[in-house]
Amino acid sequence: MSLLAAPLKRRWNNTGLLLKSSATTHQLANTSTMKGVGRYYHKDTTKESLATTIPSSGGAKCPYGYGSVTASTADEKPKVKPFSEIPGPKPLPLLGNYLDIKKNATNTQEFFLDLCKEYGEMVKLTAFGVNLVILSDPSLIADVARVEERRTILGPSRYYKQTRGLELVPVEMKIEENWNDIRQIFNLAMKPEFLDRIVVPQLTEMNSDYIRQLRKNFTKVGENKYRLNNGMEATSRYAFDAIMKVFFGVKMTEELERGLPFKLDDFSKQAMTVLDLCSRLDYKLPIYKYFKTKEYGIIENMYDSVIANTRYCVDRFGQPLPEGSKPRFLEILTQRSEGIENAQDKVTTVLSTFLQGGVDLTSRISNFILYRLAHHPEYQEKIYQECLEIFGEPTENEILSENGLEITPEQYKKLKLTKQFVEEVTRFNSFAYITFGRQLNTDLEIGGFNLPKETVVIFMNYFPSMKDEYVPNALEFIPERHDKKSPLAPKSMFSSLPFGVGARKCPGSRIANAEFHFSIINAVRNFKLTKEHAEFPKMETDQITFYISTKKYPLYFHPRDHVKHLFD
Repeated sequence: MSLLAAPLKRRWNNTGLLLKSSATTHQLANTSTMKGVGRYYHKDTTKESLATTIPSSGGAKCPYGYGSVTASTADEKPKVKPFSEIPGPKPLPLLGNYLDIKKNATNTQEFFLDLCKEYGEMVKLTAFGVNLVILSDPSLIADVARVEERRTILGPSRYYKQTRGLELVPVEMKIEENWNDIRQIFNLAMKPEFLDRIVVPQLTEMNSDYIRQLRKNFTKVGENKYRLNNGMEATSRYAFDAIMKVFFGVKMTEELERGLPFKLDDFSKQAMTVLDLCSRLDYKLPIYKYFKTKEYGIIENMYDSVIANTRYCVDRFGQPLPEGSKPRFLEILTQRSEGIENAQDKVTTVLSTFLQGGVDLTSRISNFILYRLAHHPEYQEKIYQECLEIFGEPTENEILSENGLEITPEQYKKLKLTKQFVEEVTRFNSFAYITFGRQLNTDLEIGGFNLPKETVVIFMNYFPSMKDEYVPNALEFIPERHDKKSPLAPKSMFSSLPFGVGARKCPGSRIANAEFHFSIINAVRNFKLTKEHAEFPKMETDQITFYISTKKYPLYFHPRDHVKHLFD
């Protein structure tokens, strides 16, 4: 989530001072003209670009809300405003807004959201000559995303891997580097055919495991009432086991777990801490490159452990499976990497990344889903009824048997409300307010303003997802809005981007969504969920990705009639 840090670090690295640096440039895609404004335009309702002109006389209001424009001829264009006129907090000489950014480094996303509320849908910041723009208008986000593919990078993670000679992943690589080879390996997880062939058949053998992980964290607090002690612990363990199953075809039984040289819960916590600290450190000057800071020392130690344990899993569980076993992703990744330089190292890096990212982000969203089920009992019941229609009446074997409920690809495709529910949760309760933005390779005109080359552009997708202008009745939780024919559907795909957008969007999104759907099915078929507080719990923002504290906001599970006796 490198924002200001990337350009600052390049300038710092060359001389020890903050100096300007050059960057590779590339040609922008052809741009269209919209009402004489002369720039690429994304139309919310159709997700297409338009090429139109202003009428020969009269005035036209700027579609982005930055005043009106007037033209006497179709070819006449309004004057493009300089970067300095973009709304934003007043900068100090030389320092710019650096002190404000540093002051809010522990909760930068909340700071950026507040700026959008105060200054509007395009906000500028500067720091030591580095320009930064926060965009929250879906049309403006689309304009940039469609013509600029250069990303900011996760600097601390890149530096750690480079000092150890490890393979980088796309989020750590510059656009001029060959990130496409390893990205093609990642992309296999996004192909729809592998959802039916690998993901669903593997995950269905873990349905009873999900319930067992929840049950380990239960404390009885009343008649047929169990409190979930640590939601993150329960869901992160399931997320780890799910990745092991999908990629290695291995079911992490208690016997296998006892034979590991590390504790799975420790692995999950370390993976989550590494991601959090790398993202936080990325908002600061890269002093860790010159002497080891306390934060970077923690990153090194935990990263060493995570990578060593990942390699252990690859070496131990990457052996050929018995003939007749269900297909897994490992062979698919290995085949795709043939002919690529350092192929095996790249496959190991991909597996490591899925284990790290898959555990952290998936577990957080899984908890949001559980709280939303408890907060909306009407949808909990509707989903239960949908599951009855598709899978039939639930039985105790869904808990007692080795694998639990069997879900076929054909049944999985029939799920509708369950999938819409997840889409609405990720719109309402994303694990972050912002997604990876862009760093401009050349000057770009957006919203009537000139953004100079090297400007860092942040996509604040949470802000528009909560505005009626972009999502009808935005503050209401309505899963059915994600039906394409719904009049309440979001007006633009760019109003909510929980997994990013473009060539380097999250490659694990398809697997993660399947995990969410399976967890909902198993939860509602065997329990009714409730909570204490009338309001939806406030997300904790003390980490770079958000979560809900089950200690602050108790969540309760009530076994349904067919399994009550199993919990007595």
